[in-house]
Amino acid sequence: MIIAYFIAILLLLWFIYPLFQGNMDKIIAVEGESDNLEYLKKRVYTNIKELEFDFSMGRLSDEDFNRIRQKFTSEASRVLRRIDLLNQKNYSKMIEADLKQLSSKKKGHFCPQCGEENPTHAKFCVACGGKF
Repeated sequence: MIIAYFIAILLLLWFIYPLFQGNMDKIIAVEGESDNLEYLKKRVYTNIKELEFDFSMGRLSDEDFNRIRQKFTSEASRVLRRIDLLNQKNYSKMIEADLKQLSSKKKGHFCPQCGEENPTHAKFCVACGGKF
């Protein structure tokens, strides 16, 4: 009987735990930081559109509209900066990988007479027959 109450309490706590979290973004299951940032960007843009609609309907005063809109636009710029930073990191990683791949390739040597690239072990040019 005591075990049943204990399990019931644990289940209740498990169900209401998300309600006490300050950051609701943790609840949303998205994979990857870029997906999460794209979701946040869409959410902020939607909030700005809804705010402008409410203002046009006369539901907000000028002061409230400007104050709330400033918060949303600063949040949008913060998210966009994070997206740019993430993209910059991805580009840096891609460039580093490409440079590493290029430097790891074995390069042949070029014939001084015709300019043809030859394998590194070659003693004569494969195109013109010139000696290295």
